[in-house]
Amino acid sequence: MLKWGIIGTGDVAYDVAYAIRFLPGNELTAVASRTKKNAETFAAVNQIPHVYDDFKALIASGETDIIYIATPNASHYPLMKYCLENKQHVLCEKPFTLNAKQAKEIQELTKQSGKFCMEAMWTRFIPSVLKVRELLNNNVIGEIKMIQGSFGGKLNKQRCFDLNQGGGSLLDLGVYLISLSFFLLGKPDEVSASASFSESGVDEQAGISLKYKSGALASLTCSFKADLENEFTLFGTRGMIKIGAPFYRSSILRIVQTPESTAENQNATAGVRRNPYALP
Repeated sequence: MLKWGIIGTGDVAYDVAYAIRFLPGNELTAVASRTKKNAETFAAVNQIPHVYDDFKALIASGETDIIYIATPNASHYPLMKYCLENKQHVLCEKPFTLNAKQAKEIQELTKQSGKFCMEAMWTRFIPSVLKVRELLNNNVIGEIKMIQGSFGGKLNKQRCFDLNQGGGSLLDLGVYLISLSFFLLGKPDEVSASASFSESGVDEQAGISLKYKSGALASLTCSFKADLENEFTLFGTRGMIKIGAPFYRSSILRIVQTPESTAENQNATAGVRRNPYALP
């Protein structure tokens, strides 16, 4: 039985706790929040026996095998580090860390500890994305030449604009687009970006460009200030695949193939809606 501890009691933590409760071989054993009241409420809803108002106390308690971290962005690195030092497996909400230096340190510490540590990037596991990867492996739209993705909405949550908590559109929204591009097309050879900044110092909008040796490009945009399309589209030499809005939880794909490729790929795209104009 894998015993889970949860650090942080926000909305996403409730969703993850709900899912864990239905997984055979897993159980929720402890929860920690910044206030004991929040931890007790969370524990009551999710039938968790042990409650803490101290994150490190839960990690060091010995009551868990794996810790799920759902706290503000800036706390991810120190909490993961403490988990690994205390021989705990880790599942951490995005963003994994605030910068590459922190990520490399966690990677090295994970190797030394022999424990499992992963960013909880759920978009890599949803059925629509897994189907896209299958279609690409089957050469349904040929060689990828361009990716276009956007994720944005008018947000005013304080933490999103708090530089000390790791706020900003790139770490909150852009990471989904970048992670999905890496997942489907691999590591880029060149990266460039630009951003506009709020008075608090965080990037409130950003544009990211990825370039590959194959010639493929990815154009990604994220924003706290504008309602973007929130779609993710791959353009290939033989057609296109669109993960419809919102791409991060879409259950519908739109695929358009060039006439010469449609017949030979009919079996590979079975069950996928082809519609060149609109999603249902």
